[in-house]
Amino acid sequence: MNNIIDFIDSNPETITDWVTEFFAGKYSRTEVADYLYKIDAEGMPRRGVVQLASEFNSLDEKNTESIKQWYTNTDFYVFDLLPWNGCNMFKEKAEQIVKLIKERNYTSIVDFGGGLGVLSIYIKTMLPDCTVHYVDLKDGVTFQFAQFLMQKYNVRDDVHVMDDEAFFASDVTVDCILATDCFEHIPNMDEVFGKLTAHSYNIYHDSTFFSDKWSPQHVYTPTGLQFLNMTALYNYLPNGSPMLLTRAYLQYDTTGQLQVKFATV
Repeated sequence: MNNIIDFIDSNPETITDWVTEFFAGKYSRTEVADYLYKIDAEGMPRRGVVQLASEFNSLDEKNTESIKQWYTNTDFYVFDLLPWNGCNMFKEKAEQIVKLIKERNYTSIVDFGGGLGVLSIYIKTMLPDCTVHYVDLKDGVTFQFAQFLMQKYNVRDDVHVMDDEAFFASDVTVDCILATDCFEHIPNMDEVFGKLTAHSYNIYHDSTFFSDKWSPQHVYTPTGLQFLNMTALYNYLPNGSPMLLTRAYLQYDTTGQLQVKFATV
């Protein structure tokens, strides 16, 4: 197989078969293909994206626990994320991360909020000597699918898989924690960020801090001061001079809305 990102992009039939297999009859193959790839009208996103947004908007309550439970239970992150994880933008992010690991001679990383496991698989196949830990929500559908995809890609025995509870309770320390398309999804991000720093002084994040019609689940939108405090680790590590590697910089639009643009390391 070629790298996992190119494989997802160039093999929609196989990806459809794999997702159908994973859900074991819950969705027909036609339904899977429609959720992954079908667009109903010009200007609309894929059906899976629409359904995910609809599910989130229909939650009776939107607090830390209810949002975490929704993320654990929803099937539609599989349909939302797979095509995204095969696109050129995601590949560019992954290439930048591999470049970062090489340039800084990191030998161990955590893929925090690793979703479907595509980044973990990509790093492990590109850098076989790097120790890769995948971390996501305990018992979540995406957590289970990530292991399924690792098995399909023959790296399941090479990636250390941990749920978030086990990771935070562990003494695992690594050269760098990677959080790609993650922080914006965590309502209690300040609390979580403090926990992360116990496992590495180097945290690289690639975040899009905005919420719109099709991304209502982007629930963490820090103010400029909060974001700058997070970036500098002012509030979390009183000792030493730890480094936060960030791929984001702040920009406000004419309405005062905070936007985050990406910059290379």
